[in-house]
Amino acid sequence: IGTTRDGLQQGHAWTTTGIYFDGENHDTTIRDNRIAGILARAVPHLGPGYFIGTAISIYGAGEGVSIVGNKIGLNANNEPTLGSVTGIATTNYYLGPVQNVTIGGPAPGAGNEIAGNLLSGVSIANTFSGVRISGNSIHDNGGPGIDLITDGFLIGVTPNDPGDADTGGNTLQNFPTLTSAVGTGSSISVQGSLNSLAGQTFTLEFFAGPACDASGFGQGALFLGSAPVTTDGAGDASFLVTIPAAAPLGSVITATATNASTGNTSEFSACVPLIGGRCPADFNGDGAASVQDIFDFLAAYFTGDPAADFDRSGAVSVQDIFDFLAAYFAGCP
Repeated sequence: IGTTRDGLQQGHAWTTTGIYFDGENHDTTIRDNRIAGILARAVPHLGPGYFIGTAISIYGAGEGVSIVGNKIGLNANNEPTLGSVTGIATTNYYLGPVQNVTIGGPAPGAGNEIAGNLLSGVSIANTFSGVRISGNSIHDNGGPGIDLITDGFLIGVTPNDPGDADTGGNTLQNFPTLTSAVGTGSSISVQGSLNSLAGQTFTLEFFAGPACDASGFGQGALFLGSAPVTTDGAGDASFLVTIPAAAPLGSVITATATNASTGNTSEFSACVPLIGGRCPADFNGDGAASVQDIFDFLAAYFTGDPAADFDRSGAVSVQDIFDFLAAYFAGCP
């Protein structure tokens, strides 16, 4: 959609929309398309510097729209050279926003690749909520990978607020704060925290990319995996997540948070560098993960040694045994 027959060039210089929803929309899936070259240039009455174009625009009312498995902004060689102004945009509408919009998903092949756009990869209008953005590859966009628009129609990175009480696109869901990312070759351990609504469960998704944006925040070229966290009565949750995935050292790691009950997904977090470190399953630090590490971990666990707090939750619990064994069987380089 939007390209020449070979998928390598823009098909028409005046194309402004690839797929456009209007009016009532229910239970619709946009699947497995290549949508690229949707960018109108040099509109005469607005001057040569003006651009307009959106690959997928959701404008209307209804519920149940899924956008899965698409290539957006990439040519037939999967190069991000044919982007729009925005890859996917939800747009204000007087009838009310579409409910239950899903962009990507955890199933194989469900994630979209969204790249090469002049501004954001995904833009969520301030009247939309419950837009679940999951498992995608979002990279090489000129603005934020995900942009939640404020009630004041501001674009760009929206800072977190204590308790997550502000409103706007996806209720301006707070993003995680990452403090470190350590890779062993076969797994990546990410430590950080999330402040949001109290007593809620969130799905954290982690991504790797080649570099931070100029803002210090990231996008998400490579989806690494996910993990749940639950906030306490103050809305806080700390986490140390070990993901059975790999990325080159020197990459940067980012994350999003999605409220499990509402579906609201955050913008991407600020990024942290991926550094090398000891294999998490090498509990005794002898340079290799072996059965001896299991014995040493269990000895620490049954004596209440704080070193057995494997998930860094602040307390030694049965969950630490499960987490340690998961890391052990995930293997080490």
